[in-house]
Amino acid sequence: MDSWTPLVRAIKKENPRAVVLATYHATEIWEVDVVGPGQGSGWLPEKCRIRNTNGELCSWWAGLVFTNNLFDPDCMNATVSNALGSLPKLVEAGVDGVPTLLNVTFDH
Repeated sequence: MDSWTPLVRAIKKENPRAVVLATYHATEIWEVDVVGPGQGSGWLPEKCRIRNTNGELCSWWAGLVFTNNLFDPDCMNATVSNALGSLPKLVEAGVDGVPTLLNVTFDH
């Protein structure tokens, strides 16, 4: 998300009245955002990345990976935690809101 904050600031600087909404794509994520220093030790559990029958990561575009396994509680919790963790920096940069596309109830 750090790569988005300069863009949001630039938009707001150019047009302070612009309304900037943040969205979070939970099914396709940049691989660089999900891998940690140890290649695979990032915020998203390995089991949440979808692979084809050859064991390769599924992707429509180079660098993106599918993470469609949101019915698994570990995957859903990791995805929501990551999105919420990114939000304060985005709001500080000038994001005005996040559209609600899905209402989810969590039992802890």
